[in-house]
Amino acid sequence: MKYSDIELPDSFDPDAAIALGDAKLGETEHLARHIEAGGVIDDAIRIFLAAHLRGEIKRRPGNQRTASQIRREVNIAHEVYTVAKHFGVSRYRAAEAYLFLNPEINEETLKSYLKRHKDMAVRKSDQEIAEFARLFDEVQKRAGWSESQISEQKRLYSENSNAMLDRYEKAFREMG
Repeated sequence: MKYSDIELPDSFDPDAAIALGDAKLGETEHLARHIEAGGVIDDAIRIFLAAHLRGEIKRRPGNQRTASQIRREVNIAHEVYTVAKHFGVSRYRAAEAYLFLNPEINEETLKSYLKRHKDMAVRKSDQEIAEFARLFDEVQKRAGWSESQISEQKRLYSENSNAMLDRYEKAFREMG
């Protein structure tokens, strides 16, 4: 499926979608706050709540990765793959630089993040990136963001991206 094929329904509520996604991963606090605040309770949330109340939602035994942990892993994987593409280096070399800049991360842990989230590899065409940006802008507008808030978010993202790439450029020089 291409981003250009995605049409958001008129009733789409980004906060509800994120809250439901977190709840499906076992973190129900966001969904509880969404409901308390009078947020939209669409059919997907209604179905989830009914199943949850009936005890039909089964979780795998053992430690579960939380939504916040998954987001952290995805962000790290995306950073490594972005650096590899930007600097024209291998994923392995970009991972070495990440470990150089973040010595608190274990090498095996990073490898597992990269393997688990290999879909974050930046393989998108310019057209796909533009379509995703358009879709993301629409989601932000539906969430009630003003044009100035969206512009400020883009500016901050650009600044953060440039700062990240500068850190890696320096790391590559220091690593040799």
